[in-house]
Amino acid sequence: QKTAYEIKECDWSSDVCSSDLWQWAFTDHLLYALLLVVAVPGVLALVFGYFAFRSRIKGVYLSIITQALTFAAMLLFFRNETGFGGNNGFTDFKRILGYPVTAPETRMVLFTLTGAVLIATLLLARYIVTSKLGRVLAAIRDAEQRVMFCGYNTLNYKLFVWTLSAVLCGIAGALYVPQVGIINPGEMSPANSIEIAIWVAVGGRGTLTGAIIGAGVVNGAKSFFTQALPEYWLYVLGLLFILVTLFMPLGIVGLIRERWGVRWVAFAAVLMLVANLGSTVAEFAGIGSALSLFGVPPQVSAALAAVVVVIFIALGSYGRVQYLLVGIGILVSIGYAEIGRAHV
Repeated sequence: QKTAYEIKECDWSSDVCSSDLWQWAFTDHLLYALLLVVAVPGVLALVFGYFAFRSRIKGVYLSIITQALTFAAMLLFFRNETGFGGNNGFTDFKRILGYPVTAPETRMVLFTLTGAVLIATLLLARYIVTSKLGRVLAAIRDAEQRVMFCGYNTLNYKLFVWTLSAVLCGIAGALYVPQVGIINPGEMSPANSIEIAIWVAVGGRGTLTGAIIGAGVVNGAKSFFTQALPEYWLYVLGLLFILVTLFMPLGIVGLIRERWGVRWVAFAAVLMLVANLGSTVAEFAGIGSALSLFGVPPQVSAALAAVVVVIFIALGSYGRVQYLLVGIGILVSIGYAEIGRAHV
């Protein structure tokens, strides 16, 4: 006979949770689940990074080891006895704190929270890059031996940024799953890691906004080709990477800086971000259903929404508070679009 705890549903996520397996113990409590989101990837990265960086593993060798371990983990999670869903992974996510995941209001909150986390991540990354810590990290990247001769312990610096990146990936995954509604071990395939590297190459290496622009461009192309010409998408992806490497080694950000200056980089980054999070203009068209209550035609309201976003972007690309204003523009655009969809 099962206890009351064992028959209790996981209110924050889905009905796939079960206390019959030790790894799901206490995960029906949201705060504990949020702690695991940060702690699990952080601890794994800390342990692996300590031994890897202490052994002076870097460059292509570090890439091969991390890809091999990820592939091994993918094969492990594909096994049903691990308790993580096997081939099917996790599906049928229903509630978060008692609210239906598929409800328009819940989706609005998740979209807005995603935008807020991205803004916070950009601000944190900008703070690190412009601080003494960032300058030391840049020096380690360019000439680690010289930094060591200057008396710095490069292990601690590399371990910090490595663990931080793992924590950010865990947070991103926690926001991704309830919005998509499914997650399986195939997400750990090496192809996804390669695709992320292409995002950075297309957007611009060594820049904060380059990853956003690259993600928008690549995912926009992926959405188009996987629907129109799905069999050619991988060829297009490889060709895109080759062309960018040969003709735009600094990526889109480098091209924009050479042609129009630094301020337009923020403008392009937010355009790509809005396009990526909104997926299509239909996200903005959803605003029409809300404004139609006041007699505004959907086409006009969608155009007005786009103008509002562009104004915020334009304001955000000037001055020292550009990231704050850009963040406000992102939140307004995402939240406004989802509110419109809630009234459809």
